[in-house]
Amino acid sequence: MQPTVPVSAFSIAQDAPAVNQVRSSKYLVTWDFSKKPSGAFYTILDQEYGPQGPQAYELIQRSVAVCRDDFLAYRIAALAEHYGAVIAVYQVSHNGYESERKEEAREAIERLLQQRIARRGRRRRE
Repeated sequence: MQPTVPVSAFSIAQDAPAVNQVRSSKYLVTWDFSKKPSGAFYTILDQEYGPQGPQAYELIQRSVAVCRDDFLAYRIAALAEHYGAVIAVYQVSHNGYESERKEEAREAIERLLQQRIARRGRRRRE
C-alpha cells in the first residue's frame, strides 16, 4: 500500500485522487492519539459517519477504519486530526497477489515457521 497523503487536514483536498480512481477504491485511515482521546471523537465518528449505507466504513481496529471512498476517508482523518491524532490515509488496491508471488510468499512463510520450530526444539534439548 502506498500512502495517498502524509496528510494534514489542510492539504487533504489538494491531494485527493482522480475521480475515476475513487469509484473503485477503498481507503484505509489510521490515527494515533498520544493520549486517550475524548469520548466525543468516537461519538461523533459514529453519529455523523456511522452506517450511511452498505459498508460506509468499518473499524478493523480501534484506530483503523476502512472507508468506501475518499470523501469519507478524508473527513474521518480531519476529525481525528482535530482531536489531536497523528493520521495517515492509504488507498487500498484491489489487485490482490499475482499467483506466482502468492505461492512464493506461502513457501517463504512455511520455511520460516519450520526454522522457528527447529530452533525451539534445539533450545529445549540444551
